[in-house]
Amino acid sequence: MDFNIIFDPTVIAGCCALGYILKNSFESFPNRLIPLTLALTGIFIYIGLQGISIENIVSGCVMGLASVGLHQNFVKYIEGIDEYER
Repeated sequence: MDFNIIFDPTVIAGCCALGYILKNSFESFPNRLIPLTLALTGIFIYIGLQGISIENIVSGCVMGLASVGLHQNFVKYIEGIDEYER
């Protein structure tokens, strides 16, 4: 079994877009459920693209969660918040 995780930019971009929509359009959707939703979405998108296997399930989950981290870093960069300034 090869443990190289290949990141698919379409999965990460799709999850980023969905996370942005959930965060800004649906006020009643709790923020704490966004990472779980994006992890599951990443799994389903990647399985749809590559087929079902354990490796693809893990890769999809990692890509969905990577989109959460990407969004957080982008927001901190735009707002100019440094982690060490707090």
